[in-house]
Amino acid sequence: MRENRIRIRKRQRLKNALLLAISALLIALGFLAPFLKNCKTADTPKPSSTPFLTHIALPPPENLTTIFSPTPGPTSTIPVFDPKFCFLVNWDHPLENTERPSDLVVTGEFFTDEVALTNPEMSINRFAAEAAREMFLHAAAFGHRYKIASAYRSVSYQEQLFAEALAENPDYARDPFVNPVRVVPAAMSEHATGLALDIVLEDDWNRDFEGTPEALWLEENAHLYGFILRYPKGKEHITGVIFEPWHFRFVGKDAAAYIYENDLTLEEFYDSIKTGG
Repeated sequence: MRENRIRIRKRQRLKNALLLAISALLIALGFLAPFLKNCKTADTPKPSSTPFLTHIALPPPENLTTIFSPTPGPTSTIPVFDPKFCFLVNWDHPLENTERPSDLVVTGEFFTDEVALTNPEMSINRFAAEAAREMFLHAAAFGHRYKIASAYRSVSYQEQLFAEALAENPDYARDPFVNPVRVVPAAMSEHATGLALDIVLEDDWNRDFEGTPEALWLEENAHLYGFILRYPKGKEHITGVIFEPWHFRFVGKDAAAYIYENDLTLEEFYDSIKTGG
């Protein structure tokens, strides 16, 4: 099963590399458009519309090589990772510090039109925000638009959500590895770190996200920007959380690439560290 998924991802990488190369060419043409316009003769009429893609605030061309480089194949070498971003929060590893992180930015002030927001007062880790902005900009080049439904959540708010789930079902979360849950206890929620995002469709909050082109693009490309699909399908017995195609966690590019290429959860990644790969 795992080998099949890895083979599928190899084929997907080749497809992504081709699409990314085409996108890079189109973006480059967008950057060249103003220069080409200056080369026209004086009596050439001005174009009636904005050059293709110039309305998208993309990074300068010299950065495109690293952004669009395909990820290498599966490797057994565990990457060096930043423990500020890549750390485990789950049933067995609750947060030790439940205070509001100090390195948060307000989404409504940080993002412009790269992504829609359910609430502009939401907060997110600054480094995760920068990576997310890059990701949303390049997703837009493929025609994919998103909305951030949730980011940082305080421990007190998460406690409220968990209490509501328990009130509806006293047996809720009794054995999450057999009956995975959607809402976890406060100190076990990644949202309290400021590094997790719930990402949904821009135009329809209630539409099922799973299987959409937007969801598939994120699943196959988020690792290029340092994000992982935190609760994947088929791994519920490991995470104790239901499959959440909308929940992405920032861990840094090296760790994200290793986790993606080896089809791991964050739990399995840490197990591989303990065993040396």
